[in-house]
Amino acid sequence: MTSFAKIALGIWLLAAGYFAFLGVTTTPSEGDSLAYHLPIAGMVAEGKWFDKQEFVASIFYYPAMGETLVAVMMRLGLPLNLYNWLGWVLWTGVAYMLARRSGLPKKSAVILAAAAAMWPTVVRLINNQTVDIWLAVWWGAALLKLTKKARKLGDWIWLGIYLGMMAGTKYSGVLFAGGLLLVFRKDWWKSGWRKNLYWIIPAVVIGGFWYVRNWLLVGNPVYPETTLLWQGDPGFNLMIWKPWMVFLKYPGLFISVFVSEYLLWNLLLPLPLVARNRWVVLGFMNLGIFLFFLPSWPVNIVSCLRYTFVAFLPLLIAGWQWMREKGREEKIAVAAVLCIAAELSQLDFLPKMFILLLFFAATAVLLSQKKYG
Repeated sequence: MTSFAKIALGIWLLAAGYFAFLGVTTTPSEGDSLAYHLPIAGMVAEGKWFDKQEFVASIFYYPAMGETLVAVMMRLGLPLNLYNWLGWVLWTGVAYMLARRSGLPKKSAVILAAAAAMWPTVVRLINNQTVDIWLAVWWGAALLKLTKKARKLGDWIWLGIYLGMMAGTKYSGVLFAGGLLLVFRKDWWKSGWRKNLYWIIPAVVIGGFWYVRNWLLVGNPVYPETTLLWQGDPGFNLMIWKPWMVFLKYPGLFISVFVSEYLLWNLLLPLPLVARNRWVVLGFMNLGIFLFFLPSWPVNIVSCLRYTFVAFLPLLIAGWQWMREKGREEKIAVAAVLCIAAELSQLDFLPKMFILLLFFAATAVLLSQKKYG
């Protein structure tokens, strides 16, 4: 496993250097980022997040905790295309820590984390300002707190902060946060109401802020959505289609998109046939949230798979555990390294930069080998 871990880490470092270079030398250009993520961030940076005249489009009412981070970068004068790069680095770290929390050894966790970071659907987002990588980071951080055996006061507070960041980043964050709490309900419910207040209060304050703002401005906390309780924007039709509808109407397209965005990791989907644990349950619950509750259209189904990071990571962890138990860990490690290597095709060839990156990546891998063995 040592050689596989070195290769995975080396490729990840190459990608990290490459996308950091792009983050510093390029400016925002992705469609959704320009259409509303950056304008919302600009509103926050200028302190106009409560000025109704600034909401020139209904989607500007979306929860804006993710855009608040962009606003901080704006005020600091940092390159905005580093926003998701920072999230991507944290996503890699969260995947590694969750793999270790599940019982996998360090070298296996390194390969798994690099594999999750190099999914095509993740790599596409590294140099833009969409918020899905950050949502996955908060989800993973909350999961780390929920799966910790001995939780102190600070752990409960941070759990609430992470859950609040999820709810405050996207409306779907509420659903994914609810899924976490449902699957791991015994881990917090048995702790008693006093300890639960330590996470409930920060979760409600941080996540609920944007919903209260919308309620005060337009009388609908989830505007522009229309629900049984609140009227939204009549012209807002994002939620008409769902992923399951795309699958029924265009099954070939749906399957090909999953293959292009997750490569060999689609083989994790039959996992419930051989393994049943909370990782599997959590993965399929999040996949169900994606299929039945989140928006999608046939024309942008590729982009919509960014909602499934939080489904495939627990499935990857569960699948790796199962392969390890069956004495087949080397096979899944080979598959992981091949998938990681395949993502190099998305990197433009910049020979001078890659010479430097190869040197630094090789040095970092060798140093890590001396330190950790």
